[in-house]
Amino acid sequence: MVGPSGCGKSTLLRILAGLESQDSGEVRLDGRSIDGLPPKARDVAMVFQSYALYPHMTVRQNLALPLVMRDLTRLERLPFARRLSRRVAAKRLDIAAAVDRAAGIVALTDLLDRKPKQLSGGQRQRVALARALVRRPRLFLLDEPLSNLDVALRADTRGEIVDLQKRLGATTVYVTHDQGEAMTMASRIAVMMDGSIAQLGTPQEIYRRPADTRVARFIGAPAMTLLDGSIVRGSLRLTGGDAPLSKVAGAADGPVTIGIRAEHLRVTAEAAAAPIAATVHHVEFLGAEVIVHLVADRLPGAPAMVARLDPHAGERLSAGARVGVRPDPSALHLFDPDGRRIDTAVPGAHDFSVAS
Repeated sequence: MVGPSGCGKSTLLRILAGLESQDSGEVRLDGRSIDGLPPKARDVAMVFQSYALYPHMTVRQNLALPLVMRDLTRLERLPFARRLSRRVAAKRLDIAAAVDRAAGIVALTDLLDRKPKQLSGGQRQRVALARALVRRPRLFLLDEPLSNLDVALRADTRGEIVDLQKRLGATTVYVTHDQGEAMTMASRIAVMMDGSIAQLGTPQEIYRRPADTRVARFIGAPAMTLLDGSIVRGSLRLTGGDAPLSKVAGAADGPVTIGIRAEHLRVTAEAAAAPIAATVHHVEFLGAEVIVHLVADRLPGAPAMVARLDPHAGERLSAGARVGVRPDPSALHLFDPDGRRIDTAVPGAHDFSVAS
């Protein structure tokens, strides 16, 4: 689940865990309603953004705690109980074995006797994951678990979580405001906006066919350029532009919003020969690519256009240069005045459909 801060992601996750109650609707797990079950009976494990580790306990004790609370009665948790009962001693051995297995999965075996203050941020994150793993729940809930890590460690841990999920084969609901995490980790993405799901689909579907302008702006780095335009007698034009961008079939004449991904903008030195004449505002060199921000000369009030170019083409551009911009007519996205996607037939358009 991905979306801007305050859109309801964490609230929805807490509803799934049973920590909050929904106003309407039903939570079903494996086809069975779990609305009437308390959190401890839902067989759901949650990893919080703050890790929520007990600072006075060792890693081993933190990992064992969920099993101790689930499998031992209050009397059996007392220190002398294992010495008086073989059954309790056997339970304790099973818990210790489960802790060792979970620690081995996330490479924590050598850290079991340390306390949280002796661990790095990445190690604490792995402890929080292992504490969820040790119970072998039917569903994992992760609430922005990487937000406290630095960039390099976040990328490494992201890969570890994906590998771990594949090995366990457990359904995982992962909440993040970072679209990069969502796009690289998810098999399906729910984009949340203003307390509702704006679009649900695979990363490819979300990126290639955004359902509305909100999703189009949020998904993609850099964000999709959105420009005012219109369809006039089957031709797509920018408001204030001279030449039509393409022919359009399957959409009525009228105002539209035209969406253009950065990789679908071609920048040329010949401004007069392109549909859009523009001035380079600034250039971002990112090593493998160059991001160019452009201001259209004849589109007053329009947002800056953003183009993604290869380094050799982008390095020749500098702020203040006048250029021509030619959008790929087969890769344009059209939205109606309410921001909803318009499906059209553009000659030569790419087939972006994905089988479900």
